[in-house]
Amino acid sequence: MNPEKQKALKKQIDRKCAFIISQPKAGTYLCANLLANFGMYSTGWHVKSGKYREYDITQPLPKFEKKNELKKYIQSVTHQVGSFSSIIKTIPTNGFAQGHLEYQGKYIKGLRGVKKILLTRPHDQHMQSIKRFQDEMHGDTAVTEEAYHNIAGWAEHDDVFHLTFNDLIKPKYAKLRKLQTFLFGEIICDEVQAIHKALASPSPTKSSIR
Repeated sequence: MNPEKQKALKKQIDRKCAFIISQPKAGTYLCANLLANFGMYSTGWHVKSGKYREYDITQPLPKFEKKNELKKYIQSVTHQVGSFSSIIKTIPTNGFAQGHLEYQGKYIKGLRGVKKILLTRPHDQHMQSIKRFQDEMHGDTAVTEEAYHNIAGWAEHDDVFHLTFNDLIKPKYAKLRKLQTFLFGEIICDEVQAIHKALASPSPTKSSIR
């Protein structure tokens, strides 16, 4: 490998930012709140392709009476940027973003050198939570059944830390300690306090019944 390629590869490896890749309703913003409690910076970006939606991860979405009201709100927080890679490159050091990314080449390439956390949830729980979200928020997910299963393909990568919804909702403290080591190379805070603070905090899509 020539020196220039080595330098570029090292720069990718040295990137100290993270991305939460999640199946819908698998605890995306619960995990985001956890990372914030670990001391990471939340961009609030929910990314797909060349666009992102920007949310305050500590606040619930407004309540909407009609689907078109939710649609208008989504449009107001959506930013068209360019390529997926161009968005990822702007995540700051010690920052993170999130999204329901399928296991596809453009995402694999764009997240090279970025710390990746995969969140999954059993299909029956996923479907029940989707239904509650539709009823409570008059919302829907653009993720198809095929995409839901495809997202799980990220688990095949060695550089991906796999968490399940139950690891967060019924905290597996030892696993959350390992998550800190994965992200920072060391334990930097009390994971028990961090996850319980996250569980108690509001978030954009938190349901009264998870």
